[in-house]
Amino acid sequence: MSRRLARTFAALCALAVGVSLLGGCRLRLETAPASEPVPDVAEMLRRTAVYDALEVTEAAQSALGRYVQRAPMVAELEQIIAFSAAHVEALGGVYVSGVEPEPDLLAPGAEPYPTPAMATATDVIGALNDAASRNRTAANNAADAGMARLLTSISASQELSATRLAALARLELPHRPPVQIPEPLPTEAPVEEEDLAAAQAAATAEEADEVDPVPGGLSPGDFVPLVISEDSIRWALEVLAASMPVEERADVLRQADHHGRRAAAWARLGGLAGTPGDPRALAYQVPRYLEADELVLVGASTMIENYTTLVSRSEPGSRLLFIDLLSEAVHTADGLGHPPHPFPGMPELADGLPAEAP
Repeated sequence: MSRRLARTFAALCALAVGVSLLGGCRLRLETAPASEPVPDVAEMLRRTAVYDALEVTEAAQSALGRYVQRAPMVAELEQIIAFSAAHVEALGGVYVSGVEPEPDLLAPGAEPYPTPAMATATDVIGALNDAASRNRTAANNAADAGMARLLTSISASQELSATRLAALARLELPHRPPVQIPEPLPTEAPVEEEDLAAAQAAATAEEADEVDPVPGGLSPGDFVPLVISEDSIRWALEVLAASMPVEERADVLRQADHHGRRAAAWARLGGLAGTPGDPRALAYQVPRYLEADELVLVGASTMIENYTTLVSRSEPGSRLLFIDLLSEAVHTADGLGHPPHPFPGMPELADGLPAEAP
């Protein structure tokens, strides 16, 4: 036998002995156990929104027993619970990886945390406002336009629920000042589309620290629905004021002027003012069966839808103005008698409210 063959034979024998020993000791070579996948930024935003909604649900359910003798509070808390359930479902629910969790080190039946006492209205309001604030930030930065739109709508719903519950509990919330639209261009001269971004930047430069800038990524056509909705509300309020006693008109006319000035500002910022494309009209065609106060509600609903749509069309990181205007519009509509909805501005989710909700 040659020296090379001898070495090869010896190596094979050693390998055979090693395998035999491993078999006798019942040792097996296994792959590492599966681990939880690392979520990306989009998934973290989604999970945070889901867990926030669950926190709201827990707080509201805990508070039910405290206010059992106050029917309006119970109805509002039940609505908050129903809305939160709808939010969780629309967001995709709690993430389940399917990976077997680590064994629980606690003794059977042990509780890691003490069961909390009944929550108060303040606790529920705090949970709602915390969730709304995080959703507002997430909506502004979300890369996915659809998720940004959904988070914006949920945030506005949560803010309104907090306001309504505070009113019933006779609690004061911080004053909500009107959202400031950036100062428009000093002239109503037409603005070419290619100059729109530069014009918007110039219009907001001086007040960049105080007023959210105009969201980026928009064209003049995107401003048309805003101009129409604001101006049509102006017109509807003026029609409403005309049907009221003279001494009761002042407040309604102030509101009409407010919406008229906003319509003019959007027209200038969009480069529409003074052009054939300016959509503002002296009067608007509406169904004859609608009363003036119903016209205002229709206009408010349209404006809410416009803001949620424009959030999805705006560049990430620049959406705060539309997000805050949506929340303001939702509060305004509530003051006018518009029923709350878990997804304001998202008509495709009109059936998102569970049937048992009040």
